[in-house]
Amino acid sequence: MSTPAPLDLNNIQGDILAGLPKKTETYFFFQVSDVNRFRGQFAKFVPSVTTTAQVVAGRQAIQEHKSQNKEGLIPMAAVAVAFSNAGLIKLGITDDLNDAAFTEGQLKGAENLGDPGKTTNGVFSPDWEPEFKKEIHGVIYVAGDSILSVDKKLIEIKLLFGVGLPGHSITEITSIRGDVRPGKENSAHEHFGFLDGISNPAVEGFDKTTFPGQDAIAPGFMLLGHETNNSSKPQPPSWAVDGSFLTFRYLFQLVPEFDDFLEQNPIILPGLSRKEGSELLGARLVGRWKSGQSRARIPAIPEHEV
Repeated sequence: MSTPAPLDLNNIQGDILAGLPKKTETYFFFQVSDVNRFRGQFAKFVPSVTTTAQVVAGRQAIQEHKSQNKEGLIPMAAVAVAFSNAGLIKLGITDDLNDAAFTEGQLKGAENLGDPGKTTNGVFSPDWEPEFKKEIHGVIYVAGDSILSVDKKLIEIKLLFGVGLPGHSITEITSIRGDVRPGKENSAHEHFGFLDGISNPAVEGFDKTTFPGQDAIAPGFMLLGHETNNSSKPQPPSWAVDGSFLTFRYLFQLVPEFDDFLEQNPIILPGLSRKEGSELLGARLVGRWKSGQSRARIPAIPEHEV
């Protein structure tokens, strides 16, 4: 296997390979209302977008902060941006990125995705939040150590584009905020309490270490314009190189209901308490124990127990 070309970490948005460090984040969905004004303001906005190089440095600073047993969190607000196909067309960009799902958009594919809804006169309408049925041109999302840090940065961004003011270049469609859960799930765990991030593949040319059981993938599976094992894959336009695709899905994580299901349906095996049986069911459903222990260490269930 050939060695991938070095990655330019200063040209790759921070959330693609490294993930933005955060305790909270806000997604700001918008429409472009004045193309010419937006272009000029966007050029001023670009330097505030957080690069992978900045995320790597930020994570190192966080580790040093922890190793020195310093109290509190390092104030931090990282920024990322993405455009829909409709947004690119609005800006006069009509290059084919060779991705049908991106070109058509999620709304058109909602029925195939299994989203609930109804069909009227042959047209399927999903039961989405009304705002997401509007034409969305892009999303700016800000992640950080606190709501205060994120809101401060988002206010700066909105002022730059004149949101809500005369002469604005973009119009807000909706904003969605997500926070980590309090308590023991506050650090490195997803909302259901399972250790998070450990199922991500290692990206060749970026990740220095591949852990046992972790897949290693060519950077072209994550980044446009880079090598994959598919030599016939069309090359993107030059402006899209080092970019990636973002999928936003509005999902409801019913944590109490999930926990109640586990408690009411423990796996019954010799030597297991009811609590351990519930934990085993959760581990089998998610693919790992809450500690992050591999599913390879999850006892197999006899066929008659399934």
